[in-house]
Amino acid sequence: MTSVQVQFVAIPHQHGLQFLVLHEIVAIEAGRSYCVFHMHDGQKHTVSRSLSWAEARLANLGYCRPHRSWLVNPTHVRALTRLQGYQLHLSNGMQVPVSEQAKARVMEWIKTIALGA
Repeated sequence: MTSVQVQFVAIPHQHGLQFLVLHEIVAIEAGRSYCVFHMHDGQKHTVSRSLSWAEARLANLGYCRPHRSWLVNPTHVRALTRLQGYQLHLSNGMQVPVSEQAKARVMEWIKTIALGA
């Protein structure tokens, strides 16, 4: 049997499933009972699933949860700053907060995705 590399995440919508290209997902933001997929081209896709649902599908692909409301794609991280608390700066200009509780985990994650960190 041939192994297949996963390239999409399937999100449900009212007429079936929509396939989002993994490398185009910049970050996923939690709402109350939904999450919003922020895409590289500026599009947003809302799904009535929790952020935990998205994390269960994407954590093994290197996505990190720096805050209870966010999940980020490592390929879109451009900087980590600590001006008013830690923040991740993403390729589309978004800034995602890093919670105090997640700071150590994010620093370890950064070491796995960046040379010289």
